[in-house]
Amino acid sequence: MSASRLLAAVALLGAGACAVPRTAQVAPNNGCYALFVVDSYGGVAAATGLRALPPFVALDATPVGVRGHRLIVPATWQGAGPNPEWASWRDDGRGLVLTFLGATGTLDIALHPTQDGYRGEYVKQLVQQLDTDGRDPVEVGRAAVRVMVAQMQGSLKAFGVEPFDRWAYESTLHEGDPSPVDHALAMLTEQGRTYRSEGALWLRTSEFGDDKDRVLVRSNGEHTYFASDIAYHELRRERGFDRQIDVWGADHHGYVSRMKAAYQALGGDPERLELLIMQLVHLVRAGERAQMSKRSGEFVALDDLVAEIGVDAARWYLLARSHDTTVDLDLDLAREQSSENPVYYVQYAHARIVSILAKAGREKVRAAHEDASGWPGLRLHAAERTLIEQLLAFPAEVAEAAERRAPHRIAAYALELAQGFTAFYRDCRVVGAEPSSVESVRIALCIAAKRTLARSLELLGVAAPEAM
Repeated sequence: MSASRLLAAVALLGAGACAVPRTAQVAPNNGCYALFVVDSYGGVAAATGLRALPPFVALDATPVGVRGHRLIVPATWQGAGPNPEWASWRDDGRGLVLTFLGATGTLDIALHPTQDGYRGEYVKQLVQQLDTDGRDPVEVGRAAVRVMVAQMQGSLKAFGVEPFDRWAYESTLHEGDPSPVDHALAMLTEQGRTYRSEGALWLRTSEFGDDKDRVLVRSNGEHTYFASDIAYHELRRERGFDRQIDVWGADHHGYVSRMKAAYQALGGDPERLELLIMQLVHLVRAGERAQMSKRSGEFVALDDLVAEIGVDAARWYLLARSHDTTVDLDLDLAREQSSENPVYYVQYAHARIVSILAKAGREKVRAAHEDASGWPGLRLHAAERTLIEQLLAFPAEVAEAAERRAPHRIAAYALELAQGFTAFYRDCRVVGAEPSSVESVRIALCIAAKRTLARSLELLGVAAPEAM
């Protein structure tokens, strides 16, 4: 049986099915001589019939900033789990448009904003791109939204985020007869989940675990953002999605219980509504944190971050920590070409393996790939055993990362594998090792490590360079 076929068997059995014995001897029947070279190694089978919908970019009236981990944490799931439909939530409601233009909704205020308005040079630049003569400020605001969406789409593409299946706009939730908002509120009212008090319409979220009831319609007749959010989630539920995954900013932590309560009040299973809170990203330069505020214009655009450290470093550092942990992105370290920079270290390990295999030559690589006769009975060096154990752990790591929505585990795994390969290459001669069967086994391990490093980087959306 070829090594690649043996690998397929091991991959199907799972990482725990083949433990490398402490005697450091490979027995003929334990399958550990599998070369991890099939394309599907490390993939996660999609749950049959499951439809998931993660709207992982909730955009407002600012350019895409360094909250980029809110873009790529969900994006990494695309290669590691069920195939969902991807959506972006675009807040383009009248309230936001007027806030963006200024409290009075006039273009003059956009250029000279009030305390509640959005500031920043980008606001002035945007207004200058628009035809404003004699036009209603709200219509101008809508035009501004279209311009910003086009800019955002360009930023997302440059950052390696795949095009969305759907762009959802808040304004559409208030259109139609009945509108999605009216439909959702009518459902809640029919079920006895709402009541009126002080001229406002309230939802009995306290009956479903929230600390208090919440306003849906204010006494002046305006719907709250909460009402729009409820309508959006109900709309998606009625489209047949089994699971909804929201990616929210750190300031939305107190929103979780009310949203789950509303979802349950509508008849949904709150366990099938995942609300991920993404913590803040701090840029660090020369040991100092930069302070950022969206409305004051004191923030760093994602485009600027990518221009400074590159897409690979930006994606790596935004993914290398758990989404519920504050990210301190060291710009100086991200630019270093040294072993201290983890993304450089992992990419360099991949490029080094490419060089080793080139030195070995095509014929030896082919033989190592196809002939496993040198594996049975082989005594392993400790570094070889460690590397094999790391390679066998890959499918379980990917499955765990997908299950926990935790791509930082893949980044940690890739770094550990790169370190394991470095130790192996330091302690074990590859090209020219004697006897030839040992050389072939070690070339096979190089093939395995290269493919697994490349797959890990691919899942993170980071390039696996052939040379550095």
